[in-house]
Amino acid sequence: MTYSPYELDQLLEKWEDLHEQGTPVEPARLTDDAELAQALVDRVRQIQEMDWLDQDRETIDLSLSKLSTGIKSDAKFQQCVPWLLGNRYTLECMIAGGGFGQVWKAWDRHLERHVAVKLSQIDNSVEARHVARLQHPGIVAVHDLGKEQETWYIVFDLIEGVDLGKRIESDPLLWWQSVEVVAKVADALDYAHKRGFVHRDVKPANILVKEDGTPVLADFGIAVTEGEMKGETATTAGTLAYMAPELLVGDGKQADVCTDIYGLGVVLYQSLSGSLPFKGRNFFEVRQRILSGEMPKCPETCHTVPEELKQIILRCLHKDPDMRFQSASELAATLRSFLKPYCDKAKKA
Repeated sequence: MTYSPYELDQLLEKWEDLHEQGTPVEPARLTDDAELAQALVDRVRQIQEMDWLDQDRETIDLSLSKLSTGIKSDAKFQQCVPWLLGNRYTLECMIAGGGFGQVWKAWDRHLERHVAVKLSQIDNSVEARHVARLQHPGIVAVHDLGKEQETWYIVFDLIEGVDLGKRIESDPLLWWQSVEVVAKVADALDYAHKRGFVHRDVKPANILVKEDGTPVLADFGIAVTEGEMKGETATTAGTLAYMAPELLVGDGKQADVCTDIYGLGVVLYQSLSGSLPFKGRNFFEVRQRILSGEMPKCPETCHTVPEELKQIILRCLHKDPDMRFQSASELAATLRSFLKPYCDKAKKA
């Protein structure tokens, strides 16, 4: 890395000031250092990704595609997507799309089953190798990867169900169901952590809920190993509303187990309340509130949630990583220990 974290933070502040003054500028134009420019684009992308709090999805997808030099607009990308990949996978319908690519439902002609295929114009073979090493029922499995014309693709299990974000919006979970879901996701994260992986983007959209209610963690597209983090080969990534405060300052702090714990805390808070713990009129305010360290209050809708559970959430969201749970297994065990008396009571009733 040819630049210092301080330089990156200074440029980010300059970009924010220009934006607030009504004179926005493309982040890459603020420096002649190509590596620093790319790092700034990546950091701005993180901030822009949570813009859905204030804007419609179409506007955000457009702003994200403009930030990236490696991904074309959705319309152009759509035109170059092959109908058949690797002479094996027939694309049927798009499940999700955005600045980082698209996910399609496809038919595997060889095994005669439906699969999910992630498409990108960026080489994602590293992502595929990462996920292929993680064999856990709570993590979406990867089966194949390849390249067709200009399009790279990864083939995953197709999870029948909805992501947790959509489930929260359409059919909110009961508080004890939210606890069970997060505990199971913590199990999957603990498995990944013990094998040296950090997810870095734990959020409801990346938690797929099967029809039987079982959660499966998806999108390890920005997951990295501890070795890569120590070698400084990974860039900071994630979605701002779910990012731990230590990742938003330019002091060189890298993602680790505790940053994933923070993300789980936000997920649990949102599952219980239907809203995010840190909100604002724009992404600048949200970033500042995350950095402030002021602990959020549970909304009025959480009046039925036991106080002990609220304290567990606040511990996950603590500004100091050392004050959070130090492993996903510790969080899972604490949640189940908390939930046990209520389950025992329900069984006796």
